Amino acid sequence: MNISNMIPKNREGEELATLNKRIHAEVLEPYRIQRFAKGGKIVEV
Repeated sequence: MNISNMIPKNREGEELATLNKRIHAEVLEPYRIQRFAKGGKIVEV
């Protein structure tokens, strides 16, 4: 399974930015997490 399948379409650009920060040992800001519910609905966690 590819991680990009788990990221909502409206937040895909954040994946690359977050990975780049991790690679360069930069501090990550706290962020809200969104999950897919069984029915396909996006839920804020």
